[in-house]
Amino acid sequence: MRTGRSEVIEDLYSATNVPEQVIELDLGPGLYVPLIADERRLGTLVLARVRGAPQFEQLDIAFAEVFASSTAAAIERGEVRTELERLEILKDEERIAQDLHDTVIQQLFAIGMTLQATRASLTGGRGSGSTSRLTIWTVSSARSGTPSSASRQEIRSKRPSGRNTASRGKAHERARLQPSRRL
Repeated sequence: MRTGRSEVIEDLYSATNVPEQVIELDLGPGLYVPLIADERRLGTLVLARVRGAPQFEQLDIAFAEVFASSTAAAIERGEVRTELERLEILKDEERIAQDLHDTVIQQLFAIGMTLQATRASLTGGRGSGSTSRLTIWTVSSARSGTPSSASRQEIRSKRPSGRNTASRGKAHERARLQPSRRL
């Protein structure tokens, strides 16, 4: 069978290259046919006849080889289908991971915006026309081409000139956000 060609065994009971379990079956003529697909050996088809039956003829061998070839093609097609299904699952998992990543980045940005608005409302009213600056560090998206890199955004807002609470509330509304890039 190492040659990749079919092999006729005259008597499986007395052959030396037969497993012990096959010898116990008390079989006669045998035929080994390789299962080959795209030059890759997948296994061996073993055919046997009862003891005393006639040997396998060329027509028997030809039919067995056609059957073995079809069987090998079916096995290979099943392997390809399994691999395609595995790749589809990986594709879905990657999409879900990217969706989760995007959601987390959006939530982090929203937290940063909330912190900036809170700071503006807490520090508003100190000094006339002064500008406050809040620096926010964010992790870049994997889609930007530089995964795990950090970018710095400086967000400036104009503080109101008065100290009353009404102007502090309006400071949040008038805050000018100038992010360095869109997330």
